Amino acid sequence: MNNKFRSLAWILLAAVIASCGGSSGGGDGGGEEKVSGLDARPANLSCIAPARPVGPDILGFEAVFNDAWSQLGAITKILKEPGNSDRWFVLDREGGVFVFSESDPGTVTDWLPALATEVTAEAINGGLLGMAFHPDYPDTPEVFFFYNAVPFIDGGLVVTRVALDSTDLPVAPIMQRVLMIDQYSQAHQGGDIQFGPDGYLYVAPGDGGRLRQAQRTTNFLGAMLRIDVEGTGAGYEIPATDPPNPFSANAKCGSGFNAQDCPEIFAWGFRNPYRWGFDVQDRLWLGDAGEQSWEEINLVTIGSNYGWPCKEGLDDFIPDACNNNDI
Repeated sequence: MNNKFRSLAWILLAAVIASCGGSSGGGDGGGEEKVSGLDARPANLSCIAPARPVGPDILGFEAVFNDAWSQLGAITKILKEPGNSDRWFVLDREGGVFVFSESDPGTVTDWLPALATEVTAEAINGGLLGMAFHPDYPDTPEVFFFYNAVPFIDGGLVVTRVALDSTDLPVAPIMQRVLMIDQYSQAHQGGDIQFGPDGYLYVAPGDGGRLRQAQRTTNFLGAMLRIDVEGTGAGYEIPATDPPNPFSANAKCGSGFNAQDCPEIFAWGFRNPYRWGFDVQDRLWLGDAGEQSWEEINLVTIGSNYGWPCKEGLDDFIPDACNNNDI
């Protein structure tokens, strides 16, 4: 326990002792004795800890939508359609986007077959990884996908906007590539894409198996990216917001290695940020898959370095990969 918390503990203990004491004498030693505190402990009828759980059935699980799951393959993500509590979207690693309703889970529909021709699952932990609905969906009928593109080595990771002619069952969707990220191996693809409470699109590629790249902010690998895709078509802009991305004054980066720090970067130093999301307080929590000993859950803030590969959790991993004072 450090000195700050040790001092605080003693202060709190002294306060508790003072408030729970019996009586104290008068200041001049005469007259009626002054009494403080309680004469007896009050009955506690409501704030009572429950009995300790016993036996093997502490938690219960119930299988749901079995008729749907039996028709699906390697599921990477499930989402509910905004504004429709009955409809679920399911991503398949091979590139399928399927829908079913809670009221009829046995009817599973291939919602966007055109996307499957764009996706490769060649990477060990790659394929179709993430999907995000436009913040104004369905009024703005657009969805965004994050996946390994065909061919894998040349295409790397791609963020694609799909403008829908129908949200029920698209017939002639328009697909536009918004962002491309070079990849160099089958490892650590990352895996999610979401709109934040600020209306910007967040994208988190992994380090691509090139560990030290997560500390090099001249490329997108091992970073959390934040971009503006509102009305940009096949492309994006750097968010104009306060606070800005840490390198927002620089020119936009290309898909590979660049000469300058990338203005798309919101935070960096991740290994394989597969799943993450925003809580009710608009804070960004990220699960980063570890290498050997640690799995991390990080509270991500703008401009912060989360240490990989210098650190894995609290342990040193490749200490000379960065300056620990910057983590």
